[in-house]
Amino acid sequence: MIKLIYRDCCHMLSKTICFLLGTRAQLIKTAPVALACHELGLRTEMLWTGQHRETIDDLLADFGLQDLEKEALYQGPEVNSIGRVAPWAWQCFRSSRQSHRMLFARYGVIVTHGDTFSTVLAAWLGRKSGIPVAHIEAGLRSFNLLNPFPEEINRLLTFRWSDIAYHPGEWAGNNLHRYKWLERIDTGQNTIVDAVRLALGDELLEPPEQPYAVCSIHRFENIFFTGRLKSIIAAIEAAAEQVPIRFVLHSATRKRLEATGLLQRLQAHPGIELLDRMGYFKFVRLLAGARFVITDGGSNQEELSLLQVPTLIMRDHTERQEGLGSTAQLVKPDPGQLRTLIATLPVKVSRRPQIGGPSPASIIAQHLAQVLVKSC
Repeated sequence: MIKLIYRDCCHMLSKTICFLLGTRAQLIKTAPVALACHELGLRTEMLWTGQHRETIDDLLADFGLQDLEKEALYQGPEVNSIGRVAPWAWQCFRSSRQSHRMLFARYGVIVTHGDTFSTVLAAWLGRKSGIPVAHIEAGLRSFNLLNPFPEEINRLLTFRWSDIAYHPGEWAGNNLHRYKWLERIDTGQNTIVDAVRLALGDELLEPPEQPYAVCSIHRFENIFFTGRLKSIIAAIEAAAEQVPIRFVLHSATRKRLEATGLLQRLQAHPGIELLDRMGYFKFVRLLAGARFVITDGGSNQEELSLLQVPTLIMRDHTERQEGLGSTAQLVKPDPGQLRTLIATLPVKVSRRPQIGGPSPASIIAQHLAQVLVKSC
């Protein structure tokens, strides 16, 4: 019914949903929403700010979105060092400011996600252009302005400049009460649920022939402070003495490991295999077969809670609730502590993950269709 109403009302006006994104995690979590929009016959486009460029085409192909219309606000190399942040941010800001009247004349709503610079830029552009801003994954908080930094500040700014908040559950919704103007839509779960469903399909997860663990470290506070990075690497080396580790390297992490001389040390370690980043579907299957995972990624925490894989989060704080107290725990970069934790981790039983409940992406797409109808 919504599909028919939309086509009757908005087809001639060519109103379009704009997804403004810049990172792999944002693309992964919004891809199921774009697919759900396509199923309703809604027009979609992507403005790409390009913090991450590595394997983006592979991700689009994984989700069947390789034909999605997209326009880049940034044309330079991947932002994998502090020195590239300022020129990247300035180019994105200048490009969007110069062209926002032309670009946004055709948009009925701007959809953004999460807590990055792209999220804030989307909210600012929507407010400046008078176009509704819809924020996916709204309401997550750490309640610590400096940790994670600058993500917590980015979220607060985005809350203030948004019009619609798609929040994943009651806890996140309660964090938005002070923003009275927001239209709050409870998606029940995070859209990562749909991404994992698509990645695994109906496959039964069989245990690997040899046990292994996965490591993924990339956050600013972990890789750009040399003392902490060295402590983390020492902890990972200690873990590799117990279980072989497959270390998936972000480009920024690889660059920092090279600069600090730690990359060669890891390459020489018999228990550590260094892997380049890969497509999302392949990565999820890698995670699903792991004995445990060491990570500092919020999205990984969410994915692994669905997969029921023990997760050691190398952070002091997390704004995510998924898995805490069951599959996930915060850990310090301490080799002794890590050895003790790994020895007591439960063994995951091989089974098909039970990922139930309504589709958050479908809930969002249905609502976006209504937003477009109102804009006609």
